[in-house]
Amino acid sequence: GDNEDSEVTQEDFKNLPYLDMCLKEVTRLFPTGPLVTRYLLEDFELKKSIFHRYYMLHIILIQNIYILIQSLFIFSENLIIPAGTSIFISLYVLHRDPKYWDNPNSFEPERFSKENSKNRPHFAYMPFLAGQRNCIG
Repeated sequence: GDNEDSEVTQEDFKNLPYLDMCLKEVTRLFPTGPLVTRYLLEDFELKKSIFHRYYMLHIILIQNIYILIQSLFIFSENLIIPAGTSIFISLYVLHRDPKYWDNPNSFEPERFSKENSKNRPHFAYMPFLAGQRNCIG
């Protein structure tokens, strides 16, 4: 509030946009869970266009022992990842992808301003993941 002796409240944080940008930049550079794993219960079709445009995935197909790394693996068709496969996604690598982040290894909170964030794909920044298993807090 306005009183120097008052306690900080949740409402006060709404008036600190730069603090929010700094916290997002810290979690971009140092994600709390740098590697996310998922186990496929059913076949999953990874569309070529999605793979090339939005994701920096490191997928290890345990059943068939494939390793896919976007910069090295090029496929012409959609890829079917079979049920029973464990998938590992590196948030550390995703958050440092130069396609989405200028100077990806430097601390620049301003990259999370409304202006700088508006054209960035939603899933280029996943501090606690996304979807059903998003951050419980």
